[in-house]
Amino acid sequence: MRLFSRYFVPIILICVTALTVSHCRKRNSQQKIKLDSITLRQSKDSSGLATTLQIRPESRRSIAIFRFENITGDRELDWMRRGLTQMLITDLSQFRYLDVLSEEDLADIMERMGIPEDRELDTQLAVAVAKEARLETALVGNFVKVGEAIRIDTHLYDALTGKLLKANSVRGEGLEEVFTMVDELTQRLRDGLKPTLRETVEFDKDLADVTTKSVEAYRLLTEGTGRYESCLYEEAADYFERAVAADTTFATAYWRLALTYTNLHRHEDARKALARAVGLVDQISERERLYIMALDADFKSDPIEMVKIYEQMVRRFPNDKEAHYRLGRNYSKLRRFDEAIAHFETALEIDHTYKLVLTQLGYSYWSQGMYDKAVETFRRYIETAPDEPNAYDSLGEIYQRAGRFNEAIREFKEALKREPDLYFPWHHMGDAYRDEGALDEAIKCYQRYTDLAPSDAIKTDGYRHVGEIHWIEGEYEKALEMFQKAMQAVPDNFFFVSLIAELYTDQGDTIGAKMFLEEWFESMGKKVTDDGVMNNLLGFVYACLENDLRIDELEPFVDRAQAVAPNPRSRAKCTSMRAAVRLEQGDTDSALNLWLEALSLPLIETRWGIEAEIMTIFSQAMADSSAARETIVTFHEKILDIAREINNPNIKATAEYLLFEYYERIGDGVSLERGLTTTGTPRESDWWIIGPFENKAEFHRRFPPEREIKLSKSYEGKGGRVRWVRAQDGTFDGYIDLRELMKPDTWGVTYGFLSLQSPSARRAQLRIGTDDATKVWLNGEEIWVRNERRTAVTDNDIIPVELEEGTNTILIKVYQTISGWGFFFRITDPAGNGLRDITFGPHVAS
Repeated sequence: MRLFSRYFVPIILICVTALTVSHCRKRNSQQKIKLDSITLRQSKDSSGLATTLQIRPESRRSIAIFRFENITGDRELDWMRRGLTQMLITDLSQFRYLDVLSEEDLADIMERMGIPEDRELDTQLAVAVAKEARLETALVGNFVKVGEAIRIDTHLYDALTGKLLKANSVRGEGLEEVFTMVDELTQRLRDGLKPTLRETVEFDKDLADVTTKSVEAYRLLTEGTGRYESCLYEEAADYFERAVAADTTFATAYWRLALTYTNLHRHEDARKALARAVGLVDQISERERLYIMALDADFKSDPIEMVKIYEQMVRRFPNDKEAHYRLGRNYSKLRRFDEAIAHFETALEIDHTYKLVLTQLGYSYWSQGMYDKAVETFRRYIETAPDEPNAYDSLGEIYQRAGRFNEAIREFKEALKREPDLYFPWHHMGDAYRDEGALDEAIKCYQRYTDLAPSDAIKTDGYRHVGEIHWIEGEYEKALEMFQKAMQAVPDNFFFVSLIAELYTDQGDTIGAKMFLEEWFESMGKKVTDDGVMNNLLGFVYACLENDLRIDELEPFVDRAQAVAPNPRSRAKCTSMRAAVRLEQGDTDSALNLWLEALSLPLIETRWGIEAEIMTIFSQAMADSSAARETIVTFHEKILDIAREINNPNIKATAEYLLFEYYERIGDGVSLERGLTTTGTPRESDWWIIGPFENKAEFHRRFPPEREIKLSKSYEGKGGRVRWVRAQDGTFDGYIDLRELMKPDTWGVTYGFLSLQSPSARRAQLRIGTDDATKVWLNGEEIWVRNERRTAVTDNDIIPVELEEGTNTILIKVYQTISGWGFFFRITDPAGNGLRDITFGPHVAS
């Protein structure tokens, strides 16, 4: 079961979570994205840079809509300041010849010009702001109340000349007529602008037909959106719930509610809300329709379709900062970081105070190893929103991941000064205390996090971390109690099944582990079958496979999942799971055929490349099967073609590694050496490893290999004396599987040592992927720190280095908690190609 446990990461459990929602908690080079027919115009003044994106300016008109002024004297109507602006944006965005910029986007320009947010916008000032933003027209307006009647007045100005183009005034007998009033304003504005344009109107519905007929529902949506943008998800959910209660056909409110539920880990509620939104897409504007269909593609695990939708959006609405933000997030998950960062930066050019983008841009820089730029970005976030706790929490996370625990704890405390009952900074501060070795303080933080967590699903994370600390301390009964609490809170979180089984095994109690698993199988098997939820059924099967439990009884659960699978991608997941079951049963030919069937469905495309790790299982199946060499090579080439099509370097590298394993198995040394050279991969036997040493959650604890590299020496390790040995785990796939090589295989630290020869001094890249955290030294100098618990993925970290002429040495430290443990490594040029004149080993140490 070690092979399956190592490679088949909890994909089915991951699939439950939609990953492209706006997420304040969490979860590269600077290059401008080139989009069809988009031009970038810039102007400088003493305050900074103002930027506006426009599409085909010769055939479109650009308009800025400023926030309306409330001169009713009634503060209860303040929501209409933003609400009227958003209504007009929605209405006017139906017309393809109009490029609409909202007042939120213009807030950036006003700040650069030193204009206070609450300053009254007179004609001269509005024209100056529009001109600075490189816009053609500016719309300012106000609303007044006379008795129950409402009047809305607007003035449209030419930004170049300051000339009043058109003044409009509409009146309604009460607030309930506001949508009709906005429609009338939209019609007058359209008629005033259209004569100079060539395009015709393709989509023209009344505002109420593309939003809601309920003014109260729209008010609640407006209020909820403000809370959502400030990451106050529980408050936002309350407003959106009331909005859809006021109008059960309000598609945009259902969409926002689905996003919010996802951030609260209420995934089933999110799916229900999204299903309502999808059923109403014919009644909404094009912009909202595209947003809803993109989220639907995400929930269906279809990243390629989602990327296509967002690419369509940024072409259709180039000034839509949220579309750029979401496209950037999706590129990031596909590891297309240059494109991701370009779209994040474009969104910030539209609105440099866009907090969600600042968060994601910071994390993208971190993912690319651009630590200083990540810190700079989060400091900018703090300057933008000094009272917002998430800004400090995000900076603290970067410090924590870099092993700078004192600074991290300081930032988490700053976040909690601003909102003491915000749950996630307590979690992150617990992580920092834990990795610093202050376990008692860590437990206090995790307990506080659990008390404040808004859902049972989120609470389980707190139970887990407290349980793990007890495990580290040898307090197994307390650890078991915490894990059982988590299982009781969320019974279908099957991660804790494997965790408890491993806890028993770590104590040497294999009988206890077996009894626990058997009892769990009997209690949960009927439940998941009766519930009939595909992801739960597949998650159940995965947990059984990982624990070598009742393998011959699993196919009926896959049958049930297949019967309820809603789409081809879901059926592909079922097919791949069935193949995994057949593989564990020893039926390699059947497993291979099923995997090829799954490939005929778009399985690899469905999860950002994470299924690349599953391919190793089936590569072994192929090597053990009766399939012809041509069939097996064609299989790998098909995977490579898919990787190139979706521009996913992780899948590409993994497919290449699997070919290496096949060549090794059949004795084709020529093809193997050619592959190693082109990818920059050393043979696994080129590595020396030593360990395990004790991992007591003290990230900076130093062990002998950090002081000396003497391959002939032995040292005191976790389970006795340890010595340097060659890293040969029995499977040549580019991955050093430390869990196969190290005992004990929980809560440990292992070092890997490699020497290489370079005929000249040069720049290169180390491309690594580790499970879990890591430190890297080049020629004795620490060059990389990555304090994260994660699954090893090829090329997960790309580290620019300067090689010396002659011998260079690499030392890698890989931390282990539980489950998988190991690392990928290769050395390349900036394009990811191997350096053909680099050779690995030998190295002789005293």
